[in-house]
Amino acid sequence: SVMAYTFNSDGTKLYAVVQGVPWQHELSTAFDVSTASAIGYNYTADIQDNNARFVTFNPAGTKMYLGGVVNNTIYQYSLSSAFDLNSVSRDTSKTFTITNASGVSSVNLNGMIFNNDGTKMYITNSDRIEQYSLSTAYDISTASYDSINFVVTSQETSPTDAKFNSDGTKLFVIGSGSDAAHRYTLSTAYDLSTISYDNISFNVLSKVGNARSLNFNND
Repeated sequence: SVMAYTFNSDGTKLYAVVQGVPWQHELSTAFDVSTASAIGYNYTADIQDNNARFVTFNPAGTKMYLGGVVNNTIYQYSLSSAFDLNSVSRDTSKTFTITNASGVSSVNLNGMIFNNDGTKMYITNSDRIEQYSLSTAYDISTASYDSINFVVTSQETSPTDAKFNSDGTKLFVIGSGSDAAHRYTLSTAYDLSTISYDNISFNVLSKVGNARSLNFNND
């Protein structure tokens, strides 16, 4: 089953995590998933979690991040050719393992995203989104917990993915509990301590059950 998906920076490549493995497909029309190549190719050489729940890239496409619920650890990879899974190698010393520091009753690594410059990281852990700082941008081994988290159970009991808008003033959370995307506002960009629910949601159950991931195009 597909646990997550994302695009490259211009929407001409689609990456889907299927049974823990990232697959790459080409899109002949940017951001139009109906034009994706039927047969893609994957990276399996050094997968550390056979139940990976997300795939994330840095904006340049030279770093890739995978993580899942087996080890509750994020693993960092380098791409010698941007956004090309044929060029991946694992940064063996670059990992980050989540804990119950925020008070979760059960640790479950379902998603991870960055702010716009890679100095902040946001992890979907069980029933909440947690905020971390990175002393070196996009280097997950330098992450530390900000003691800031936002519990989303009033809207979604099983959050599986979160995405920001382009300036970090909106956060969108989706999950398999409500099968809906929910929108939040941050009065200070990328600061989870300033978040509030907009009372706006979009239910996807008529199209897909057990919702896992959401993404936007560039605008």
